[in-house]
Amino acid sequence: MELEVVQAVLRHASIVLTMDTYASVLPEVAREAAERTAWLVLRDAGKTGRHTRGVVGGAWCWSHQCGDASEVK
Repeated sequence: MELEVVQAVLRHASIVLTMDTYASVLPEVAREAAERTAWLVLRDAGKTGRHTRGVVGGAWCWSHQCGDASEVK
């Protein structure tokens, strides 16, 4: 979610207040976004015939098959 949206929803007078309040959660949001992007790339790589394998974030891919890391034993 964009900080400007958070600012508007919470009715903060200044974006500085919003950033000071929520800056600590931004690294987690960025990490989650990167993991989801990596999962999509790895998932789609299997559709194009490229060989992928490994675990990225919460997703695994092996020989064109991808899924949730909780399925890996």
